Amino acid sequence: MNESYKKQAITFLAPAVQIGTKFYITSGNDAYFAYGTNNRVQESGVHLYANGSVDADGNVRPESETRHGFELYMTLQVGSPVAVYNP
Repeated sequence: MNESYKKQAITFLAPAVQIGTKFYITSGNDAYFAYGTNNRVQESGVHLYANGSVDADGNVRPESETRHGFELYMTLQVGSPVAVYNP
């Protein structure tokens, strides 16, 4: 995994959650995102456009291009750190 993903991160402490739980992010900028647990990237290469931005035809981009749900691949205990990375 490219370590540049860890340059900028927002970390939060998870409640107790089961495998398959999703959390969502909405982008304020055109950027790539990743998420990780225990200082390991779990999913990366997620490209999102800025929320409310328009495409080349002047149409507001749909939510599917500005919002993403990361699915947790492991059970987390209360207080487990989860990070959203933005290189």
